[in-house]
Amino acid sequence: MTDEYLMLQVYNGNLDAASILYGRYKSPIFNFFRKFGIDRELCQDHTQMVFERLLRYRHTFKNENLFKPWIYRIARNINNDYFLKNKAIKVDLSEAENYCEEDLSDVNEQMFILKKALEKLTYDQREILILSKYEDLKYEQIASMLDISISAVKVRVFRALKELKKNYFEIV
Repeated sequence: MTDEYLMLQVYNGNLDAASILYGRYKSPIFNFFRKFGIDRELCQDHTQMVFERLLRYRHTFKNENLFKPWIYRIARNINNDYFLKNKAIKVDLSEAENYCEEDLSDVNEQMFILKKALEKLTYDQREILILSKYEDLKYEQIASMLDISISAVKVRVFRALKELKKNYFEIV
C-alpha cells in the first residue's frame, strides 16, 4: 500500500492506517530533527507532534498531494516554530565531541568536520541541504513545501553547498 493510499484512509476516518504511516516515518522524521542538532528527547516530542498534527490536519491532505512532502512540511513547521520561539539555531555536536580527535578514524573525523561546517551555515542553508541531500526530497517537492520555484531551490542548494564547502575547508 502506498503512503498516499494510507493517508487517504486516515483522511476518511480509518485511523488504523495512521499506525502504518507512523511505523514507516517515525525514524525518518526523528532523524530529520536530529540533523538540526535537537536533543533526543525533544526530537521524540517533535516527532510525536508531527503525528498528532497528521491526525488533526488530515482534512488538508488532498488526493493529488504526495505524502512524503506533506508530512515533511508538518515537520518543517514544527521545527521552524521551535527555532523561532527559542531563537536557538545551533547544532548540538555533543555526541561527536565525546571523542578525542586522535581516536577518530578518517571517516569519523571527516563527519566531525562536516558537522562543524554545517553548524556554521544559516538555518535556511542547513534546512535546504537536509531536505534535499539527507531526506532525499525532490526539488519539485521542496519548491512546493517552501512556496518557491524549482529554480530558486536549485540556486539555494547550490549556494548552501558552496558555503558548506568553504566552511569545511576553513576547518581542515
